[in-house]
Amino acid sequence: GYSLKVWGDWSKQARDRLDLLSRNGIIGLLLVFGVLGLFLDLRLAFWVALGIPISVFGTCAIMLLNDATMNVYSMFAFVMALGIVVDDAIVIAENVYAHRLAGKPRLEAAIDGTVEVAPSVISSVLTTVIAFIPLAFVSGDMGKWIAVMPLGLVAMLLISLFEALFILPCHLAKCRLPAHPAEVPLFQRRVQGAVSGVIDRLYLPVLRWSLVRPAIVLSLSVAGLLIATGLYRGGYTPFVFSPQLDWEFVYTYIEYPKGTPNETVVAATERLNEAFLEVEREHLRPGGQTLVTTSTRSVGRSGSRDRVRGDMYVEFDPKRVFQQTSSQEIVARWRDKAGDFPGAERVVFWGLDQSPGGRPIELALLGSNIDELELVAGEIKTQLAGYTGVYDIQDSRGPGKWELQLKLKPEARALGIQLEDLARTVRGAYYGEEVMRLQRGRHEVRLMVRYPEEERRSLHQMNEIRVQTPAGEEVPLPVLAEVSARRGYSTIRRVDQQRAVTITANVDETLGNAREIAEDLRQGVLADLMQQHPSVQQRWEGQQEQARRSFHSLMIGLALSVFGIFALLTLEFKSYGLPLIILAVLPFGLTGAVLGHLLLGHPLTLFSLFGAVTLSGIIANDSIVLVDFINRRLAEGVPLQQALLDSGRRRFRPVVLTTLTTVAALLPILAERNTQAQVIIPMAISISFGLLLATLWILLLVPVLFGLYYAVVARTGQLRPEWQVRTNDGPEI
Repeated sequence: GYSLKVWGDWSKQARDRLDLLSRNGIIGLLLVFGVLGLFLDLRLAFWVALGIPISVFGTCAIMLLNDATMNVYSMFAFVMALGIVVDDAIVIAENVYAHRLAGKPRLEAAIDGTVEVAPSVISSVLTTVIAFIPLAFVSGDMGKWIAVMPLGLVAMLLISLFEALFILPCHLAKCRLPAHPAEVPLFQRRVQGAVSGVIDRLYLPVLRWSLVRPAIVLSLSVAGLLIATGLYRGGYTPFVFSPQLDWEFVYTYIEYPKGTPNETVVAATERLNEAFLEVEREHLRPGGQTLVTTSTRSVGRSGSRDRVRGDMYVEFDPKRVFQQTSSQEIVARWRDKAGDFPGAERVVFWGLDQSPGGRPIELALLGSNIDELELVAGEIKTQLAGYTGVYDIQDSRGPGKWELQLKLKPEARALGIQLEDLARTVRGAYYGEEVMRLQRGRHEVRLMVRYPEEERRSLHQMNEIRVQTPAGEEVPLPVLAEVSARRGYSTIRRVDQQRAVTITANVDETLGNAREIAEDLRQGVLADLMQQHPSVQQRWEGQQEQARRSFHSLMIGLALSVFGIFALLTLEFKSYGLPLIILAVLPFGLTGAVLGHLLLGHPLTLFSLFGAVTLSGIIANDSIVLVDFINRRLAEGVPLQQALLDSGRRRFRPVVLTTLTTVAALLPILAERNTQAQVIIPMAISISFGLLLATLWILLLVPVLFGLYYAVVARTGQLRPEWQVRTNDGPEI
């Protein structure tokens, strides 16, 4: 009997991705609450964590009003924001907690603690919002995919800011927080004692040492950036457009020219199937479980192309395949087992992964001379075949039907014969020429005259065709033209009114790098071919073009973002120098991002860059509050070095805590091995590892840069008025 089975259900992938991120989001939320409860009072941690669901629900409402969809990128924005949205609440709650431990009443502690840090918290959140602007500027296919991400992040941050400034203090004013260190629970006293020990015995001595040796600290910081640059330029952390995902669906086809016996195509398809079954037996799991859920085969015409082909679809079971091997390895083994197919024009193994951007290698050649385009395309395909990891090299020409082509001889031009005359004569001989029209009732009938059927059956009869010259003389066709038989084209593609031939190829990123291959082509054989054939133009498409467009637009957005952050901080600090201290720290987060990719064995991708942009906002967030505290201490008349040390001591706990909450929220994503998470893992790596290392730069480099800035303005006599009180009491830095 017959049975109906669903194949190629892409909604299943969407459900799996949403379930994956929902599960990791819940785990991340629990980890964030655990970190907060470890370093803060449990009641304080509860009220801080309460801002997360409030921000999520508010963001969902805003997305609904903007017709934004809930997809893998908006869900990842929620997961990523779990640790970020509590940053402002942590700063306020920790400061309220400090005021409460100083003996203030609950209401007074809530008001004073919130008001003291409110300006810097507002600036830090707005800075983070501005840092997300470049993600909204990304163009191309990738920009369309992630357009919802900055919307979700910005909405969550602004809602969390409102909650932290107006709702959280109300809860803390009624919360029974300890009014004295002795009232703190024993476990938390031990944790806080351990943290204080790290601050007093490790951090402050290192900070004190760094303040008197700024040149060494700056040299080490720059060295870290140079190491990260060297790892990238040296190919240890290569850049790819998007990570190579495991395929759940594989589409394989063999194309033969028209007229190929059906038995040949069927036999080739059967051979494909036998090769796959052999590979499947090699990877058979204990218990006889197969690697696939569905496989189909078919034989028929090749769509609009004048060819026949055999197709085979395979749907892998991700729970069985991706835990022990990759689908790319299985397909590569399948390709080797299948071998060559004599007479086949194309043999393609194509993974369907729904990634944006097209093929890794996709180059369009434009020109008016099709023969020249074919020559250049052949040279490029030969060159591509020599690169390791490049496979499925194709072009868009596609041979069509056989046809006779006529080329005028010089004798024809001498007799006044044009190519149009030949075409009209041959058409009249085989198709016919209209001699009159007859009226039959309401219909008009055209009367056509052509050669008798027996003279049209053989191409040899073409030699007997006579062409009339302008002088009235009839000359045999072979005297006037060269007649040749060749294949035509099934499709003729034009771009900007020029004929175009597109060359495509896939790249196994474990063996080769598409960006490096494309760059080598540009500087090598492609440059030489363009010089030899000046009428041919090149145009990169696919992932290379998408990466270029996305990177270019991202850089424009990043420049606007940096300018916006600088303008905002200038208004906040009423200074041009202090914002430069904060901006100077931002690039050092890239060191941790690159090292994280190296340690986890992931290549850099566009999502890695998106993560680095997001990271800059988080780094600026923590740096702003630290600079604000130093500024306040100086305004209180505290000597410079003491102000730097006091601010470092006060800000150590919240800076480390915001880092740990952000990393904790992303930790489930980093540990995920499911193929659905591979797209967003590079972004999580950039944020988590970059933030871990950037925390060190924030706690050490910001005070060092502040000290250097202070020394410069002091020597030039441009000290801020509020700094000129008791500034000479401390040791010179």
